[in-house]
Amino acid sequence: MDTTNKITDLLNRSALTVQELAAELGISRNSTHLQVRKLEAAGIIERTEQRLSSNAGKPAYQYKTVAGNEDVHSSAYKPVLDMLIQTISKDLPERERISLLEKTGRSLAKASGLQPVADITTNIQRSVDVVNSLGAMAELTTKGTRNTVSCHSCPVATLVHHEPLTCRLVAAFFAEASGREVTVQCKKNGTVVCGFNFK
Repeated sequence: MDTTNKITDLLNRSALTVQELAAELGISRNSTHLQVRKLEAAGIIERTEQRLSSNAGKPAYQYKTVAGNEDVHSSAYKPVLDMLIQTISKDLPERERISLLEKTGRSLAKASGLQPVADITTNIQRSVDVVNSLGAMAELTTKGTRNTVSCHSCPVATLVHHEPLTCRLVAAFFAEASGREVTVQCKKNGTVVCGFNFK
């Protein structure tokens, strides 16, 4: 566990000052302060009230984890989401699965602040930039009036292997962001190669 992880773990338990954190970590106050500043700038931790120190001098700030960031270093999301998709795949009929996945894709586009503008190419490129920021390797190809997004590194490949209809979620994301109908042209021969055509 690196220093920033240790700091957030300690601050999940209770609010502490930089001096108290340094003592717990066994490193210098300056090194601790540098890591605290980084975490504060990232919005993961925040200052609380000042607390009087046993040493002479001005009171020291306490720090705590910002609400909602308690799980910032958690690795539970992938297996939990994977099992959720598998459960949905087993328990819901295909029509309901498609509806749920497409609704999720549209909601994701809206939550990402993607709204269609006049230029279709700009709309698609903005959505490509978003999926690339999430771990995809997508690129837009334009031939005349035909726009296609291809991706050789699917960011949800594990989910697609368990539920191929997950591609409909991504298609709905692109459709909501671009204002165009999108069809799925994904290939699943061992590895997942994504393909989405815009009408």
